[in-house]
Amino acid sequence: MKKVSTVKVDKRILKLLDRFQAEILLKYGVKLDKKEVVEKAVEWALTKKEFIREVLLRKQGKDKMLDLLEKPIDWGIEDSSINIDKHLYGE
Repeated sequence: MKKVSTVKVDKRILKLLDRFQAEILLKYGVKLDKKEVVEKAVEWALTKKEFIREVLLRKQGKDKMLDLLEKPIDWGIEDSSINIDKHLYGE
């Protein structure tokens, strides 16, 4: 007997899944149920080491400050990094 469990996912993911099912039906004439698509997608993802490393683990253990440095927020202030010490220390 197979064990069945329920996993709650974001509505955005459900919409993507619906679109994917519709695309497969239109392109290939094959109707897949959500269970089959999700099982195959999970199986694929878990066998791809680069997917695990680059997508699943990317945010794990990452320093929040490094994340901010990688994606800086534009505050609309123009400056010259040469003048930073002058502005900070009055030199």
